[in-house]
Amino acid sequence: TPSPSKSPTALPTFPVETTSPTKTPTRRPTPKPSRKPAPRPTSPTRNPQQVNACLRDERPSEILVKLAASARLANAVTPRGQRPKPTFSDPADSCPVPGKKPPPAQIGPAQTGDDDEAVFRLGHGDADSGTQVSWGRVPFWYKGKYYDTPSSLCVTPPAEPYPLALACPAHPWRRCRRVVTVPLGDLSAANMIVMPPYLQAVTLEVSLTVDTRNDAIEATHVLPFELTVLETPNVAKRNPGGRCPGASDSKGRCHDRVGVSPDQQHVVTFPNGVDHKIELKFEGTAAEGEDGEGFWTKENAVTAVSASLVITPMC
Repeated sequence: TPSPSKSPTALPTFPVETTSPTKTPTRRPTPKPSRKPAPRPTSPTRNPQQVNACLRDERPSEILVKLAASARLANAVTPRGQRPKPTFSDPADSCPVPGKKPPPAQIGPAQTGDDDEAVFRLGHGDADSGTQVSWGRVPFWYKGKYYDTPSSLCVTPPAEPYPLALACPAHPWRRCRRVVTVPLGDLSAANMIVMPPYLQAVTLEVSLTVDTRNDAIEATHVLPFELTVLETPNVAKRNPGGRCPGASDSKGRCHDRVGVSPDQQHVVTFPNGVDHKIELKFEGTAAEGEDGEGFWTKENAVTAVSASLVITPMC
């Protein structure tokens, strides 16, 4: 019997992965940016309807305007949570004047009667602005003396508008340098002996009206300036450093200060197209040495200074 033939078993085959060699990236040089010629300066587009004396070669002719400035007091600030609040009013006669004691008034609870009853007898207790602001709690008794007059700030408007000629030099390379001072009125401070709360700040809202011709109002600009009030202790040793921050009277009582921050400025464009910077300044004996930024008020007296707007062209 022939023996069976047995074919050998084939070995299994496995796929072999073939990888192609990684190509080295070709580095191309970064192109350098090409230099473009700088554009030639072109003259600005001029709008004939908008005159700007700072930019145009042909200056406008002289413009005569009238500036009428008036002011009111608003936004009184006292220590938080203390009452009574300051009272605004419009005095029928005039503001307090130096050498004369202001009329008595009552603000807040009267200490001569029921301390819990708040009575307002000066102006309107709910008014939010006025030419006068009064503060302090009166009347009251102290060391056998009776005090019944509140402290106050009051502004008196000027008598008439201020004429002003707006003009710039005809030469295009010369600047407008004329500084104008426009009277705003008198600001009187009655620094009386009162009980707290004391006024810390109040806003002097100035309305500047520009009148060009035929009494036609060109524009009215409202310019707010914050006045700060420094109420000092009457006894010098109770002040920081043990001395009065300013002067004192014959009895050694420290003066209080009313001031305006020098960084409070406004910019207004007048009809000649020039921007003007407007600042508030004070003038008078009480304002000496303060660079027009404030004045000192005597204790139990009335101090008055002249307030004005300093208008400076910005081109």
